Amino acid sequence: MEKVNACKSVMNKRIKRIALIGPESTGKTTLAEQLARHYKTVWIPEYSRNYVENLNRKYTKEDILLTIREQCAEEDRLLEQANNFSSRIQNRFWRKCG
Repeated sequence: MEKVNACKSVMNKRIKRIALIGPESTGKTTLAEQLARHYKTVWIPEYSRNYVENLNRKYTKEDILLTIREQCAEEDRLLEQANNFSSRIQNRFWRKCG
């Protein structure tokens, strides 16, 4: 799989980041919003969620790479507004077995 470089914001700004990962409907978005409110900072929504929900086909490797790039662009934009913390919902594609 093609290597995707880390987001610029990771390199340019020292900030404590909280990444929430897990399968669908486990409360990641709610927790991210609560953490951002508690620490008076921003949270970064998961780009891939909306993208994949609106695809009318199975996602591909190119879709995964696109969502990683778009997630990084959104993080770069929003981290300029962050104070010492940010929370984000990690890009994660879950595959159903069976």
